[in-house]
Amino acid sequence: MGYKFQTQWGKNRGILLLLAMYTGAMGGGAYLISIYLAITTSNQEFIIGAILGFLLLAIGKPVFHIMFLGRPERFLKAFSRPNSSWISRGIWGLTFFMPTAGIYIAPYMGIFTWLRGTLIWQVGLWASIPLAFFLIMYDGFLLVASKGIAIWNNSLLAILFPVAAFISGLGVLIFYAAYFIGIAEFIEVFEEYELTILLLGAFTIATYLYSVNYGDTTSKYSVYHLVKGKYSALFWFSLITAIALPILTNILGRYYIHIPIEVIGLVALLELIGDLTLKYTILNVGVYRPLVDMWSRESIYDESYRVR
Repeated sequence: MGYKFQTQWGKNRGILLLLAMYTGAMGGGAYLISIYLAITTSNQEFIIGAILGFLLLAIGKPVFHIMFLGRPERFLKAFSRPNSSWISRGIWGLTFFMPTAGIYIAPYMGIFTWLRGTLIWQVGLWASIPLAFFLIMYDGFLLVASKGIAIWNNSLLAILFPVAAFISGLGVLIFYAAYFIGIAEFIEVFEEYELTILLLGAFTIATYLYSVNYGDTTSKYSVYHLVKGKYSALFWFSLITAIALPILTNILGRYYIHIPIEVIGLVALLELIGDLTLKYTILNVGVYRPLVDMWSRESIYDESYRVR
């Protein structure tokens, strides 16, 4: 009876799951944005962002997942139920993404250069795009399927996660362009899309919170701890660093003042930290629906709800 916070995602060893989600989303967002820009601008220099995204998604995500398992041989069991398990679907999606995207970017890395322009190279490109889309949406669908945790069991989460992936994907591309290759022209192109995606992110977060706050008392209990309770400081920090500060910097830099490339890179780094913090808070305010909701008629802010 009562409300109990979940402890398997985002705490202790569950931090590894959070990092798997984060690196996968960041990598998938960076990969898709870079591929889009390379195709629409006919500037193949943007492929460097696709390579970075590929490495984050194809290496970072599975490594953190395997580390979480403790016994890597158990990883093979995750392939067994794609018909009923979102975990299996995600593993299969990643398994198909790695070779298809790898075929496409290999010639740009000086590997199998003869592949470039061939039919298999084109197939690799066009097959990797929907797979990358699936992978940045996958974590949201995985949480939505958690019927026992009210704040996750909301279809808007399947929209919020890919939007957040594009925000963090742009963040890592801007940070990389600012501090590692120093190409201001790249940053200008990225910022043309950044403001729209950030505003979409703000709208999606607000809509999601409004939706879950009008759910059952368990959802309201989670929202309370997200915006006013034990995780509120981290939540508002994430909104400031991942949404508000980048929007302000983007508007000022594009329309009013010149902002040094180093400052833009620093804001992008804070944006990445904020996105990680946002995922951390959403995971940690996950509260199990009680079998017997003995306080359903009482104030959701009563501390007696907390199960210690």
